[in-house]
Amino acid sequence: ATAEATPLPGRPVPEKFLKTVGSTTAVRLSYQVAERPFIAAIKYKGYKAIGKGTISDEIGLKAKDPYDAFKLKEGVSKVLVKYHEKGYIDADVQTSVTSRADRKNEVDIEVLLKEGPRAKVKAVEWEGVTAFKTKKLIKQISLRPKKVCDVKKLEEDQREIEKYYKGRGYPDYELVDSTYTFSADRTG
Repeated sequence: ATAEATPLPGRPVPEKFLKTVGSTTAVRLSYQVAERPFIAAIKYKGYKAIGKGTISDEIGLKAKDPYDAFKLKEGVSKVLVKYHEKGYIDADVQTSVTSRADRKNEVDIEVLLKEGPRAKVKAVEWEGVTAFKTKKLIKQISLRPKKVCDVKKLEEDQREIEKYYKGRGYPDYELVDSTYTFSADRTG
């Protein structure tokens, strides 16, 4: 919004405003307000692994809502989190916002999803483990072979292994290093 003050010469400031205004010249204030455009339609393309309803809920905007670029960006981030949780580590979400020529102050939004391949855990390898069988340790974690890869669960699994060791009499347990790698096709 912009404001413009135009002096009105020869017009006195009313007596009741003189103490608070600080001026003896009357002015006309003009405001120019730009309204946010409304969303006419939202189209979703390229989704398969996650339903349109879930994507729409995460985006958080619908037709007839005022367009909010920040809310759209926030929604895109939430959709990416959903895809990453399902193992689509290379998922990408692009949006385009187009003004409608036929209707003033309305926009169309297009959400294009590129899922990419779904990553699964191919193997879990342990080094320096002597106190327990590796099969016992694998049962303590969620990132097991053939399971969907959610990189955020790696830290949770590390805490579970620490809890397992410390709960069985190993108070000095320490994880020295942890790494993960993906195959060339990014599926495992």
